[in-house]
Amino acid sequence: MRKTLGLSMGAIILLVMIGIYTFTFFNKSQTTSFADAVLHTFQLDVSSADIFVEQTSSDSIEVKTTETRTSKFDIREKSNGQLAIQQNTKGFLSWLSFGSKPEVHISLPATQYDKLKIHASSGDIKLKDITVTSVQIEASSGDIKANDLKAETYDLRTTSGDMELGQLGSDAKEVSIRSSSGDILVKTLTTDTLLAESTSGDISFDTITLGRGKSTVTTTSGDIHITPIFSEDTSLSIYSSSGDQILTNKNDNHFSFTIRTSSGDIRVPSSYTLTTEKDHEVTGTTATTSSNTLTMEASSGDVKIKD
Repeated sequence: MRKTLGLSMGAIILLVMIGIYTFTFFNKSQTTSFADAVLHTFQLDVSSADIFVEQTSSDSIEVKTTETRTSKFDIREKSNGQLAIQQNTKGFLSWLSFGSKPEVHISLPATQYDKLKIHASSGDIKLKDITVTSVQIEASSGDIKANDLKAETYDLRTTSGDMELGQLGSDAKEVSIRSSSGDILVKTLTTDTLLAESTSGDISFDTITLGRGKSTVTTTSGDIHITPIFSEDTSLSIYSSSGDQILTNKNDNHFSFTIRTSSGDIRVPSSYTLTTEKDHEVTGTTATTSSNTLTMEASSGDVKIKD
């Protein structure tokens, strides 16, 4: 019994020593500055690291990385104006983190960039105060947070993680936001067209201005809350399999609508005009008609439009 206990205590002490050794002696920070470089695009491919990209008052682009014994970053400036950052992970202790995770911090001067592309297997991504033509982010396991992000096209995807997006600018042409398992929260956004999808999670748009064209919001299992601002000839379709839908029309949008449910209640303001009203389906218009259209369909859940 004492021998078994001694072996167990020895194994625990060994693991603790390995953790302290790894954490203390193999975390290395380094900063790379690109003072004279003309860089337009940024491509990051990381396996397990947190990523931070933000605008600063510096005149040069700076990349600060925190590495571990088993995780190294390859930072390359390419001839086409691209900065490429790739994480290489290897070693028999690569699965041990002991509370330490590699990080990448990119500081950008205030200017317009062409493209930001990030692929991350495991880690959170945070963006702040950036202006770029195109943003493409794909995260397997991690949250995506962005504030004061301005772009013409957005392609944001996460397999298992939430998206919390603050001010996204006012000049977007096309926005695609997809999450397999996680919530999507967008505070303010102006875009011509929108595609938002969540397999398992809630979708919330606090204030979204939609231009001409077709926009779609879909969730398989989760609620949808949206407060839109319609332009002329705006088309918005909202679908859910299991969850409630609430559209808040506090901006006095004018539109015609079609609402269908398989098993759920339908509620619209009393000032709206109903042209068709039957079990689980209504059609009609707001008090003032327009060329804007709204479609809301729910398989199992309530659908509500409120002023």
